Amino acid sequence: MASIYERSGRLYAQFYDGDRSPPRKQFSLRTSDDTEARQRLTDFERAYENGDFDPWTDDPFSDDSDEGEGEEGGAPATLEEAIAAFCRTKERQGRAESTIRKYREIWDLFARHVESEELDELEHVAVSKFVHDPTVQDNTGLPLPPRRCRPPMVRLRKRDRPC
Repeated sequence: MASIYERSGRLYAQFYDGDRSPPRKQFSLRTSDDTEARQRLTDFERAYENGDFDPWTDDPFSDDSDEGEGEEGGAPATLEEAIAAFCRTKERQGRAESTIRKYREIWDLFARHVESEELDELEHVAVSKFVHDPTVQDNTGLPLPPRRCRPPMVRLRKRDRPC
């Protein structure tokens, strides 16, 4: 059973199945138009009934037609192929051109930051170094997480302490 609800001007689908965990699964219908949202929800409900779509496990807007294109048509082998496949997927999902351009800028910055072009040789340490590199923040304009420091300890004299 599915329904539509509105949040911040956008329409969302909500599927309910008391036997699943969590019992409610929600996702954006990526529209604010009631008619278009109803049509999309109807399509998702039909696919769910046919067993072609499961809102608990499937990405509602993924397009499997050429996902993960490598040289042999399989998964991407190089970072450049993975970036291109990622951007194509986001284009098909309807992301704005400016968003895709920003994705590409950051991924290209990452590609220059890592030593290996092959995905098999890419280590999580390289990703972590990139994410925490203060020079990256200067190039992306993204704020760094706030540093957590303890406030200085102040000793109060006995007469200055509260009762």
